[in-house]
Amino acid sequence: MKSVFLIILLGGGGNDRVLKIRLQNDREVARDLDREVELFRFLEKNVSTNKISVPPVLTFGKYRNLQWYLRRYQDGTLAGQMKDDHGFSKKFLDKVFPREFAEAISDYQNCDLKEVRKLRLHYHGNWWYRRDFDFYRKNFLAGFIRSDLNDNFLSKGEVEEIDELLKKSGKLLDREAKYLCHGDLYPNNVLITPEGKIVFLDWGISNFNNPAFDVAFVYLGAWRSKKWREDFLKHYLMRQKTEKILQSFFGSP
Repeated sequence: MKSVFLIILLGGGGNDRVLKIRLQNDREVARDLDREVELFRFLEKNVSTNKISVPPVLTFGKYRNLQWYLRRYQDGTLAGQMKDDHGFSKKFLDKVFPREFAEAISDYQNCDLKEVRKLRLHYHGNWWYRRDFDFYRKNFLAGFIRSDLNDNFLSKGEVEEIDELLKKSGKLLDREAKYLCHGDLYPNNVLITPEGKIVFLDWGISNFNNPAFDVAFVYLGAWRSKKWREDFLKHYLMRQKTEKILQSFFGSP
């Protein structure tokens, strides 16, 4: 049986609900909803602030290979669409201050580590970065460098530099893989409510990781505004407890 994933909007008259369903026979995929429910409840208890809104999970369950949860619908505007260009829209960058977005990410990354460790999440240390890099180098990067699409975007030498950086940073990546990371901060997983609160959607692949991972996701996605992303990184580094570690990855802003 192939995996089936559905999101269904139910209700009306101000009582809308979002029903999320996975139908599959893969054990690992079957755990995604369990983790997401656990994350939503953790965030609702520990991270809901005047800047972040967490739609509460109302109920959840499973029957044979069917898993589901029901949560409140959250009105708002997505920060962009994957089908377009994977980047945050100009409208979003104009509306949301980089400082507010940096503080929103810091709020969930700076949760009490003792409480965070109780979550059933994967550790994405050096092994994970190494595996992903080797996969992309073998299946994508070599062909991309030789293609007309590259246009001096990436060279073989730069790929080798990344390889060397990963080798040197292995211990650091393992040591710092202890922070809560969303892991999938594409623009269509970020929503802004009419009140200006930030909502991070789809926590199904959240993990313990170096905090720089989510920051890099946003930094690269904000390519439409160099000033916005530089201000975002500056405010994040000012707020984040692990400032020195992140600066070793990104350099001083």
